Amino acid sequence: MLVLILTTDRKNQLGDDNLFAKTCKEDKIWFQKISKHYKTCLVGKNTAQTLPKLTDRNVIIIQRNQNYTNGIIIGGKKIYEHFWDKVTVIYRSIHKNQDLGGETFEPSFDNLVLVDRVETDDLIKEVWIPKSLENYKVRIL
Repeated sequence: MLVLILTTDRKNQLGDDNLFAKTCKEDKIWFQKISKHYKTCLVGKNTAQTLPKLTDRNVIIIQRNQNYTNGIIIGGKKIYEHFWDKVTVIYRSIHKNQDLGGETFEPSFDNLVLVDRVETDDLIKEVWIPKSLENYKVRIL
């Protein structure tokens, strides 16, 4: 299984080099819960430099021409683009009241189905899976 976690704002911006400082507490807790659940995180070099230390998780930093293994993909844009059509589960959070800045990532959700969604004052949390797996039960952790 290959899982992806994605956080954006309403403009689909991924955030800049200070993203973790900009995300709301609820999203940080959700990110920690999901990434600890999967235990192995795949991340691009630039994104890895912006994250706090991810204790209790294996972090694999992907650079060009390197192989990957099962785990959770946590960014950045080029890594998301490379793996988008290969993932089994996408956990997406959307900040409603925060402009994250940075690059825009607007992938196609055409071949995906939304299987769970929770909305609070600050955050929308969604779980997406490929349409071919829509009979599987996946929920927000």
